[in-house]
Amino acid sequence: LPEELLRLDSDRVFGLTMNASHLAAVRKARLHRISDRDVPPYTDIRELNRELWTAEELMVRHGWHQVDVSYKATEEVASYILDRISARSKSD
Repeated sequence: LPEELLRLDSDRVFGLTMNASHLAAVRKARLHRISDRDVPPYTDIRELNRELWTAEELMVRHGWHQVDVSYKATEEVASYILDRISARSKSD
């Protein structure tokens, strides 16, 4: 991880995650647009579960917020994060 990330106040870091099957679908669609060959590790559900587990473990270890973006629009995610930041600012 970049040192700059680790130096941030953990309350200001938001990790985005999604369920493995949705991530697989997103990655398969992306691959279909850019290539006609398969890249198994990139879309393998077991590998995706490992990636997501590793990311969640990092977020928990560092006390970062976790936001599941599986079926949310970008605007919903941004609004949620801004609301959390605003609520924190008001409580300081």
